[in-house]
Amino acid sequence: MQLKFVGRSSELRELDAITRNSAAGRGALVVISGEPGIGKSRLIREFIDNHPDDLIVTAAAHTSDQTPFATFADIVAALDRKGISVEKCEATTAARERAKNPEADAPPPVDPNEPLGDTANRLLELINLSPSPPILIIEQIQFMDPDSVRLLNHLAFALTNEAITIICTRSTDRAGKARVDVPSQGIDLELRGLTMTEVQELVALQNPGVEPDEMAKFARSLHQTTAGYPRAIHDILESMGTEIPTEHQLLAIMVDTADNNSAEGNIEIAQAMYSRVADLAEHRGDLDALV
Repeated sequence: MQLKFVGRSSELRELDAITRNSAAGRGALVVISGEPGIGKSRLIREFIDNHPDDLIVTAAAHTSDQTPFATFADIVAALDRKGISVEKCEATTAARERAKNPEADAPPPVDPNEPLGDTANRLLELINLSPSPPILIIEQIQFMDPDSVRLLNHLAFALTNEAITIICTRSTDRAGKARVDVPSQGIDLELRGLTMTEVQELVALQNPGVEPDEMAKFARSLHQTTAGYPRAIHDILESMGTEIPTEHQLLAIMVDTADNNSAEGNIEIAQAMYSRVADLAEHRGDLDALV
């Protein structure tokens, strides 16, 4: 079941404003931060759907690949699939150099051991071959290899006068800490849980046949139990039957969905759910919900 998209309108407006500024030559790097399951990837999907005519290139960092510059190698490959290739970049550079100096040889290919600034400049030159201002999306930067992290920080400074937007996502813990910091020149767009009003809207959209008073009461319980956590709300609405669950049953459903996420390998999401259930159960003295 795909939940209706509610809320996040201010975040979408901010992303739209940033991309417009970037297209005008004031590039920016944005990092969408939040706990696992808070809705970072869903926000990215909505943003992409809202920009069907823009040139968008996506990549994701993985813990399994810590090869130097692995994440940016994926970006170069994605650009190549869109017809923006290293060969064209080198040919363009060589043509410019020959125009300045007919005796000059073509520049050598990018060397991973060269100064990081040169690598960043060559990457920007490649991206700038795009026929329209490009938007790069890099998900899960907390899994980036160290060299890609360093390059990302360098790009945050280099984008100032470029018509390029880089949008990243990163998972944080409940205290807002993450394995990778937001670059000092980057914009941190932190996601919070859905508001009470947004949860009510979502419940009404997903359960149109429920009486308004009953729906409002359930939405209040759902918001209190999940703290507006979208992934938990999704799993609860997906797993519940036709009857509206009690608050105690909501806790039990949260435990079940956390167990399911853990079994499926979604460890970070499961941990976030377990933490919420434990806090709420302890607050209510409802520790039986954890058994």
